[in-house]
Amino acid sequence: GVETTFAVLSVLKGNTSTNTFVFHHLRELENKPSFNRPGLVTFDAKDKKRFLLFLKRESDGRYAPLTGQTDPDGGVKDLGTYP
Repeated sequence: GVETTFAVLSVLKGNTSTNTFVFHHLRELENKPSFNRPGLVTFDAKDKKRFLLFLKRESDGRYAPLTGQTDPDGGVKDLGTYP
């Protein structure tokens, strides 16, 4: 799996005592469009995008997609870039 560290801008439900968290997810080695593949997600810090993430806490303290590792894109909403 991949670990992506995010800065917290706002929390709608859950623990608000952290400024960052580690998002544990899977991704393809190459980002090629295809039919009937898992809905995996990728992130690039250079894009300066904000996301609404629906997460669950794993036993090791990392966070994972609420929708599961097979189709995490259902729990990741792109809110666009910020200045």
